[in-house]
Amino acid sequence: MNLHRLRIFRAVVEHQSFSQAAELLFMTQPSVSLQVRALERQLGVQLLFRQGRRMCPTEAGQVVYEYARGVLTETDELVRTLRELQGARAGQVRVGASTSALYRLVPAVCRFQAQHPGAQLQVHAGAAHEVCQRVLQGELDLGLVVADRVPVGLLVEQAAEEDIVLVGAPSHPLFRRSRLSLAVLGQERFVLPPAGTGLRPILDAQLTALGVAHGPIALELNSNEGIKLAVDQGLGLAFFVRCAVAADLAAGRFRALAVPGLRLHATLHLVRRPRRYLSPLLQALLTHLRGELRSPLPG
Repeated sequence: MNLHRLRIFRAVVEHQSFSQAAELLFMTQPSVSLQVRALERQLGVQLLFRQGRRMCPTEAGQVVYEYARGVLTETDELVRTLRELQGARAGQVRVGASTSALYRLVPAVCRFQAQHPGAQLQVHAGAAHEVCQRVLQGELDLGLVVADRVPVGLLVEQAAEEDIVLVGAPSHPLFRRSRLSLAVLGQERFVLPPAGTGLRPILDAQLTALGVAHGPIALELNSNEGIKLAVDQGLGLAFFVRCAVAADLAAGRFRALAVPGLRLHATLHLVRRPRRYLSPLLQALLTHLRGELRSPLPG
């Protein structure tokens, strides 16, 4: 099987265009068309058909596309691994992080990069389930996620425990109270991630276990920074993994509410694909992250 033709065909399917695939691959459009036709002759099936301005895969073409994507991912991984055999100070590693875990990952990666200036490090942020799926598919080498569940098929390592803190703007009326109780949570307005996303499942489960619930939801946002803006505007209280608001608390932008009996936490998980070869660089980064994540945050 000609890997070059498979790579061209994959690009055409993903961009639904001969011309866009040609631009991406630095080829001419006739050359791209010629290679796809050659692949069709080799396999003895039609792979594409035109629908309006788009090139779409036939049923056989979809099968070939799925095969090509898997083969080319493994091939790229092989080439990358061989290059990385030169030593842990060179090569490429792609790491994913869920939105809360990003606050721990980025400082750790920056310190690793300073020690390995020849390394090419990529950090991709996304929802925890998206990061896990990309690790499973081989698109990311490693993931760091805060999640209540991790998909079957991944190697999972508990890397750290993080406190979940309740914060509000310094002007919030609760900070003028001398005493607080769990009952107050049912009376205040909150800014939260949508149900089933981000920190919300972990939060709902632990509050339920304590026999309490948060108050009415003033706004739902699927972004930590968006929630911070809403809290900043005095819209309500919010729960965060401590690392996500450590800088804000230190700067006085927010204050943490200490409610007797309220102790919430989240686990940071390192996830990776089983049976994946650990290059010297990836092994070095993994060791570095284990050490960094076990160390408490300053302050």
